[in-house]
Amino acid sequence: ASSSRAAAPTAPDDAAAEPPAAALDEHITELEKQLLLERANNQKMMLQMLEMQNDVNRSSAKIVELKQESSGLRSQLVARDRMHADDARMRLQLGKRLQQLVFDNAALRRETVRRGWFSGPVSSPHRAVVVWSQDDLHAQLAGAVRPRA
Repeated sequence: ASSSRAAAPTAPDDAAAEPPAAALDEHITELEKQLLLERANNQKMMLQMLEMQNDVNRSSAKIVELKQESSGLRSQLVARDRMHADDARMRLQLGKRLQQLVFDNAALRRETVRRGWFSGPVSSPHRAVVVWSQDDLHAQLAGAVRPRA
């Protein structure tokens, strides 16, 4: 009788051990599914991060390119401003030179008339002093005209 009682409890113990093994297999299967899902999500995030990193790298390269272009444009602007300042200075000097030549020409005309060296029209070959018109003075500054004979 004791052997039948001992045999009876072992059978239910074996039966009780099996359901936890099946539950354990189901639990492992569920964990494997979750793990696969997490790996897939992880791979998607890694791909997104890689794409974002590529975007950042392209944007950084574009920023560097734009900074170089901006620097080049600034140097061109400085050079152009310097050229404009030099041109303005040259125009001022040429204007002063022209004004002095006009004053000198007027003084020479007055002196020529006062001394009687000139008695005919401007185109007369009998004059001792060269007479310049204002247009001729402008051309002389440009180096294009000789005095009238």
